[in-house]
Amino acid sequence: MKLVHLSFLAVILLNSICALPLAFYGIMQNSSSKMEYEEFDDLAETENLEYIQIYLETENGEEQDFIYTGEYNRIRIDLPDGIEAENIIMETTAGTLERTESDPTVFRILVKEENIDIEITAIEKNGRAEGYFYTQSVNFPLPQPGLLEEDNGNISIEKFKKQGQLILTNKTELPYLCKCNSFSVTRISKDNKRETVKNSGDAFSLELKALTAKAEAGDIFIFEDISVS
Repeated sequence: MKLVHLSFLAVILLNSICALPLAFYGIMQNSSSKMEYEEFDDLAETENLEYIQIYLETENGEEQDFIYTGEYNRIRIDLPDGIEAENIIMETTAGTLERTESDPTVFRILVKEENIDIEITAIEKNGRAEGYFYTQSVNFPLPQPGLLEEDNGNISIEKFKKQGQLILTNKTELPYLCKCNSFSVTRISKDNKRETVKNSGDAFSLELKALTAKAEAGDIFIFEDISVS
């Protein structure tokens, strides 16, 4: 996954903290409802024509429904007996498609535009086998940063002071593992004094824990510059 930056806000109101959504900071997350795709096997009517199965997969080999824009997506082909991978010509109606060096049956495709209908074809150069795969391109679902033990965006001051890690979640199952590289937290006290701590990784440093331990009613904590890859 490419590098992205996120933010969220925690406002301490009396005895609880309300974590406001990313939209408050103008972070635009591209959400896409699940779009269906179909695989067609109505190839040529030639009886001797073999079928090449095309799979769109995650790096872990799990099935993937869409091509994610701006990322290299893995494509694997399953060949009939007697068909050599080196004789397969792969084509796409969008983006760039190339064979990986490690495995002749594995390719990678890169598409930069979203909401495009894409047809991927596999053709044996001697005309003995064909395969077709239809899908669409969507933007990668960005993870939502948050804290442990939130209840609909609310958390008590006591639990907030005990936080030890920034959590990344997503309503849509992510096709790749995401990790938090770093983030910053700014405390704005009720008398408008500011303190900022930069944190490496997702675990709270001792310096950050000391900052969150100061939380009082009326304070604002801004979690920003959250680097995710």
